[in-house]
Amino acid sequence: MNYTEALKITKGASSSNPLNIALGLSGSSHALITYLTAAAELNRRKLECEVPDIGHFHNFLIEKHGDSSLVAILFPWDLVPALDWRSGIPTASMQLEVALEKAERFFSTFSSLSNGRSFYADVVLPPIFGSFRENQLMRQSLVTLAAKQELNILSEEIFDLSSYLRSGCPIASDQLWVVAEKLCNSALSTDDSKKVLITDCDNVLWAGVVAEDLANGIQANPEGIGYGHFIYQTYLKQLIRSGTLVAAVTKNHPSDIKLALSKSEMILSEDDFIAIMASYQAKSSQVIALAKSLNLGLSSFVFVDDNPIEIAEIKHNIPEVKTLTYPQHEKDLPKLLSRLNRLFSKNYTTDEDLLRLKSYRTSIKFMPSLGNDPEGSIDDFLKDLNMKLTIKEKTVETLARTVQLLNKTNQFTCNGIRVTEESLSESL
Repeated sequence: MNYTEALKITKGASSSNPLNIALGLSGSSHALITYLTAAAELNRRKLECEVPDIGHFHNFLIEKHGDSSLVAILFPWDLVPALDWRSGIPTASMQLEVALEKAERFFSTFSSLSNGRSFYADVVLPPIFGSFRENQLMRQSLVTLAAKQELNILSEEIFDLSSYLRSGCPIASDQLWVVAEKLCNSALSTDDSKKVLITDCDNVLWAGVVAEDLANGIQANPEGIGYGHFIYQTYLKQLIRSGTLVAAVTKNHPSDIKLALSKSEMILSEDDFIAIMASYQAKSSQVIALAKSLNLGLSSFVFVDDNPIEIAEIKHNIPEVKTLTYPQHEKDLPKLLSRLNRLFSKNYTTDEDLLRLKSYRTSIKFMPSLGNDPEGSIDDFLKDLNMKLTIKEKTVETLARTVQLLNKTNQFTCNGIRVTEESLSESL
């Protein structure tokens, strides 16, 4: 998202539910707040943001000690002033141990930042030491200290020296939206970890669509196109073993999902899920029904799907549910798993966690088909999309897509006849 797009969202803001953020940033935050306002609005929240006065960053952190709205972005020079690029390279010599002691004192003074919701930017440091090795060790040590304080680490690509020198904002213009999203998600999160993960099946738990490819055609083994899905299943297995509730919601027939999960290559089996909701109702209705059955608030749910339309439907009807998109490319899978790890973070698993999980498994399984639920009306959602239907004759250029759509529409017929490009091309 660029600045113009973010500004447009802020001008059209209509949300009234406030999102209070005390933004701890020592540099200029003007542009960042525009993006942060847009990120809040997309989550149906109205940003109420407080920032430090110029030159009073440390005082601001002291004033906000214990404030649950505090979300900070720390840069190396916040911990060790000699590392500030704007001051130039120090001419006086400094010892590595002395510099690290300053950083440790900072975290000792501002221990309230150790809430798992603040950030440390691991950016390139000015070479304040004559030794290259010491400069590298300094950077690595600061990251280690920040991680021990439960700060989330931001990569060096967020930093732009030119921007920092000229405007005082250390964040690169093309990274402002990325940082704003992270800050907004952090502010929206609570100290309590999420309780229920709801996952889609097709192209999420496995590669392929079970209704089209059948159980033998989907893949989730550690090779080829199924490798990423194999890794995703192993992570869900880890969550389940730690007492997290995992459910599946999918637009499929229950028998197809049962058959798919019975495949030997699947890490997860039917018994691993507290519920498998397989129907053609709106997914928001399924999630609402599960929340009522479990007697849990919707804010404790996380929903994972590869389809942006399904994600949008959940956001529209039940915005309390945290939504994450399963990536199209394996290279983006680590980001998803990292976000899930943060949302479902647990320092330990109690016997009560496992007993509760066992109880849920025995009381809920395949849930019955749901009727129309006004809380999750698919009709209202589709109307709000303002979609337009354009009808065109098939051409040579659109032949492949025509065949794909015809076969997808035809997937539930009993005759099993599949259309081919050759058969359709005869009518062109």
